[in-house]
Amino acid sequence: MAGVGEAASILALATFAYDTSKKLYEVVSSFKSRRTDIQEVQSSLTALVSVLELVQQQILESGDECKYKPLCQPMQCCISTCEDMQKSLDACTQRPNDVHASIRDWLKMQFHGKSFADMKQRLASYQSTLSIAFASVNL
Repeated sequence: MAGVGEAASILALATFAYDTSKKLYEVVSSFKSRRTDIQEVQSSLTALVSVLELVQQQILESGDECKYKPLCQPMQCCISTCEDMQKSLDACTQRPNDVHASIRDWLKMQFHGKSFADMKQRLASYQSTLSIAFASVNL
């Protein structure tokens, strides 16, 4: 019976990671801009959301959910990074819930510079790690 609880927690974690990254994607997408920084983050988040959606579907469809346990740590790290980015966005924007946030708000976030660039790089790294781990689990 421990396997069922473990599988449920893996599925819950995958669902939470997907929801968290999708929410961040929606917030970042609200910045209507051709700026490379914004487009890079959108692209990274699109890839991350896609991978997490695949993971979530496979866990649901799999007869052996426990085999996805190696994905737990990268999913937890992904959640943490998405939450950190969301907090940074909220702190830097005057209207964190406004769907039409301005470029000026985004540029304020750039003032934090390296910390945001680090979070952006970590997201890309977790997306790659999840993709590789997911592929190896499914071989």
